[in-house]
Amino acid sequence: MPTMNTMTSNLQPAVNELAQSELADVARLLIHANDLYKVANNASTVGTERQASLEGAYELVTQVISYDPTNTPAMNLLGRIELDRGNLDSSKALFNQCLLNSPENTQYLTNAGYLHLVSNEPELAIESFQAALLVDKSYVNAFLGIARAQQALRNFDVAYLHYRTLVNYDHNSTSILQGMLNCCEHIQIDAYQADLETDLLNLFAHKELAHERLGRFAASLICKKYDLENPNCPIDIVAVANDPLIYHSLLTCSLPNPFVEEFITLLRQSILFEAVETRHLREELQALAIAIGVYSERNNYSLIANEIELSKTQHFDQVLTRTLQQAWGIEDVAGALIIIGMYQSFFSQSYAVRLTALNLENWPEALLPLMKGSLYRRAEREAFKQQFPEKQDELLIAKEDLPAPFPRWNNLDFFNEQSLKKELVNSFSIDENSLPEKLLLLVAGDDAAQKAFEYARYFTDVDVLAVESSLENLAESHLKAQEEQLNNIAFWPLSLAKRFLQDGNQIHFASISGDAKVVDSSFIKLIQNSLSKNGVMNIKLVKSPDNATKDVQALINKQKLRNTTANIRALRATILADKYSEYWSDLINDDYFYSIDGCRESWFNGSSQQTMLNSIVKLLANPEWKLSKVLNHHSKAVATALAKKHLVKFSEGQNVDNEYSVYLVKQ
Repeated sequence: MPTMNTMTSNLQPAVNELAQSELADVARLLIHANDLYKVANNASTVGTERQASLEGAYELVTQVISYDPTNTPAMNLLGRIELDRGNLDSSKALFNQCLLNSPENTQYLTNAGYLHLVSNEPELAIESFQAALLVDKSYVNAFLGIARAQQALRNFDVAYLHYRTLVNYDHNSTSILQGMLNCCEHIQIDAYQADLETDLLNLFAHKELAHERLGRFAASLICKKYDLENPNCPIDIVAVANDPLIYHSLLTCSLPNPFVEEFITLLRQSILFEAVETRHLREELQALAIAIGVYSERNNYSLIANEIELSKTQHFDQVLTRTLQQAWGIEDVAGALIIIGMYQSFFSQSYAVRLTALNLENWPEALLPLMKGSLYRRAEREAFKQQFPEKQDELLIAKEDLPAPFPRWNNLDFFNEQSLKKELVNSFSIDENSLPEKLLLLVAGDDAAQKAFEYARYFTDVDVLAVESSLENLAESHLKAQEEQLNNIAFWPLSLAKRFLQDGNQIHFASISGDAKVVDSSFIKLIQNSLSKNGVMNIKLVKSPDNATKDVQALINKQKLRNTTANIRALRATILADKYSEYWSDLINDDYFYSIDGCRESWFNGSSQQTMLNSIVKLLANPEWKLSKVLNHHSKAVATALAKKHLVKFSEGQNVDNEYSVYLVKQ
């Protein structure tokens, strides 16, 4: 096989001209290579299939170049493969040669732009994409490249309009929709626009996207559409019940907005009061009530209910209890279940076992999301948790206070799978030969289960251990991994992870964030000792809590409030009653506030931030460790010299003013 130099430097025609039949064979090889490359980059292709397709394309295209070293389309394809594999230098050499051969080729100009993007050069990327569009103004990949480059420059409004243009021309690929979704998180909605609603519903319709990230965008749009900041805004509950924006938002994401929460609470109350009066839940309101139940379960029933509401739900609870003690059918219990499901989990009720006499698939399709979340999925998580000794701690907790997964997620963001080994080599200048073919990763602390799932799902050369204190998070992610047939990940509590590391097992990458129940100094030390040479430790620091959050924590400590759902609801009710106050704005605008378990994590569980800062400072003074990179919350690099000064100040008690991701390499 020829070397890269023979492929890209002093390219000359083959000494012997290829025969016509040989030319045809070369053409067929290149077509086959391109077909395999398309398979490898299809959003539905995952795991070993993607890797095999990419390697197959690589083998075929190198054969083409060995026969015909001047084949520019083959060099271009090889450059794209090398880009996907993280071999940036090789990719650059190939793309440059392609442009020398065909300087006005739209595809080659566009590929050069994507290389600039990967190399964190968005301005240069835009120049390449614009050059491609001057040749062909309809070239979709170049237009998409400009959208991505503008996104990288944090010009989210501009990027969003580019994505919308592509979607409006029926370009609905997962990568385009993912880009639009990414922009949604950063767009400020000042007024209702029907086009924005159309965009949002289109994103909801694509099930492979991470809809949870659309919550803030959806909440703002709902707030403006219904003028919810106006205390006198009229509400037509039937019109709301028929609004797909409301329905799909409730089913798919949390809505972090105090006015929207009040709106949902009033809708729920209206449905309940009418059903109590009529002894019937009319058909027009059933879908909305189910959606509210799904929303409530996702947030572990954080919505505030007054005493009148709670007393009225007892009627339906009694009806349901009586009915389930006799021979019953779904039609006998559906209405009461929908009403109760808006307020509490079925799993925590005495009649839960009777409900599970039916399999999930036996319930009507409309009820499936509610029954799955409120009953069957919770039962599956409980079964997983039984294998760990930490489950014993939950025996002392009342059923209504049992935790739920937080943060909640259904889908991960879309990425093309890649090699973590290549990423470490490119990012930290690590000798590739010092790392094994498959890396062992440990992810510990806040949201470890989800983060570990991302590593296992999108990197082709890893085995992953997820460690956190929330058995619920571990259980939920374990079930998702089973559903996706991910076999390269394990979900462990702290006790099991410690034994694994104490037994001398070596890891190659560790990511740590601030769960005080997991990330203590002894565990960090254990991770440090278990990292291989050239292993990387990533420690994630969050911004110091705002003053309002600190005051809530102080109040809890002063009054010795127990970590119960009732206390959290009461605290939330007090804060929301003063939602117009600027003092509470940061707290109320944080996603965690809209979930019982988010509040529990922020207010009661504590943080290991100081422990992590102390560990970082010690490692900075240790010649065996190198501070290789520090990123802020925009994923922008911070100069390491400046970062060191900041980290020392933070460890001495200065408030952390940003989110930082600190990368240290073991020498």
